[in-house]
Amino acid sequence: AARNFRFRVLHLAAILFVALEALAGIACPLTVWEDRLRGTSGTEDFIARWLHRGLYYDFPVWAFTLAYLLFATAVVLTYFFVPPRKRQQK
Repeated sequence: AARNFRFRVLHLAAILFVALEALAGIACPLTVWEDRLRGTSGTEDFIARWLHRGLYYDFPVWAFTLAYLLFATAVVLTYFFVPPRKRQQK
């Protein structure tokens, strides 16, 4: 799977899209939807509150943008250092 051409191209396109969204200051539509759904939910109990703290980090926006850019860079470098292989037709 690591050298699957279609997977690698789609993976590269997806992370570049996320990184560009972050640079442009655009919130992901799924994040906006999640926030709206969470805003309509009831009160959280003790376990839910601690699970939420463990799953969702409270970092500034620039930290996430930096993480997206670093991951996009890693994906691009991997694309060149471990290039995907196109399927050979038999």
